Amino acid sequence: FFISDGRPQVAERFADVARRLRDIAEGEVSPAVRPALIAIEEEVFDIRQALYGVDNPDQTWPKVDIVWLPLHHLTHHADHARRTEELAAIRARIVEAAQQAEAAEPGVRAERFTFLLNTIDVQFALDRATVALSEPGPVVEKLALAQQCREQGEEARAQLYGTEAYQRIVATGIADMLQAQARKLTTQCEWAVLTLLNVKLMPAYWGILRRAEAFLCAVPPRELHARIDAEGVLVKWQPVATASGFNLYRRREGEGEYTRVNARPIAPVELRHNCAFLDCPSQPGVYEYVVRAVNEAGREGPHSHPIIVRYGLPLQSLRVLGIHQDYGLDAGRAQEVRVIVPQPPDDAVRAVTLRYRPVGAKAWLEAPMLRRFRFGYHAVLPAFPAETPAIEYYVLAESEHGQQAVWPVTARAEQYWTATILPMA
Repeated sequence: FFISDGRPQVAERFADVARRLRDIAEGEVSPAVRPALIAIEEEVFDIRQALYGVDNPDQTWPKVDIVWLPLHHLTHHADHARRTEELAAIRARIVEAAQQAEAAEPGVRAERFTFLLNTIDVQFALDRATVALSEPGPVVEKLALAQQCREQGEEARAQLYGTEAYQRIVATGIADMLQAQARKLTTQCEWAVLTLLNVKLMPAYWGILRRAEAFLCAVPPRELHARIDAEGVLVKWQPVATASGFNLYRRREGEGEYTRVNARPIAPVELRHNCAFLDCPSQPGVYEYVVRAVNEAGREGPHSHPIIVRYGLPLQSLRVLGIHQDYGLDAGRAQEVRVIVPQPPDDAVRAVTLRYRPVGAKAWLEAPMLRRFRFGYHAVLPAFPAETPAIEYYVLAESEHGQQAVWPVTARAEQYWTATILPMA
């Protein structure tokens, strides 16, 4: 497409890119390959920058991404094994430094160390998932074999390959990445990263998972939820239409085999639209739960993504994070307020409320904040007239176990966000 483009600067440069890529593909593998790919990636991106903003009615520059994004992916993961070793060594040093800080000042919350550790954990899991799910890769190959067997009428082998693909997808650690990202969000509010996960990465992940589900004898639920109370751990999930029942399994975090905790399959009709099971572990600790679906013939499918539960341990703190707000608001114009409330693993967010009032007023006005994406909440400050000198506001989050958190944290000392109402120009 680009070589046949009528503009010489595009055609000639992409012809050179194609030639250089062919030379790499036909040559021998060597340490020089990755620098060569990086140079080509930079050349393609430079072409994209040159096209951006130019009178370009056919919008060619976004189409350059069709070439640039795979190149970026290739160069990013070409040295995956060596970089993983380097990240592991860096992570070990950070853990050691965090332990030294804890020993020097017991009880200190080393947020910088926490942020760095979770940043590396996110990168570990993301790299592992990207390499495993890319084409060609082990998951895609298994799905192709499953499709081939189904077309040949070998349904049992198709289910076998589909199950292997599904297990590989779950093992990529995408759930670990989301949990690491949630822990990372407890130290820094990153709206761009959160949007990337929910708008780009997760739909692609669920898409390839859906391809594998088509070959399973029984499809497990997509996500599990857990609530801890005095009676035990209540694990809940949305039932899958193709399953006649479900089995719940548990193990201590880091241990080998799962142990089934229910005596008979849990039927979807037991709680109308939800399935649930109350488990009572004998000892406090960190546990992993998974669910396996059962078909009408009594066969189990692969297990679901795990959920990690802290049972009988001190609650982890509820927190609210947000981006610093403007000190001035235009009169007559509403203002959006967004925050992130990461859900603690052993608690649940019950409500998030935006509270506001004109400065000097005693009564607070309230607006419930609606959940957006996975951890994000959104509300709107209503428009105020120019006669209102200033307003103050804060966000209050409440959990199922009675925890409360505010943003800004100074709101506990009655120091709220304040904004002057500016007259319209």
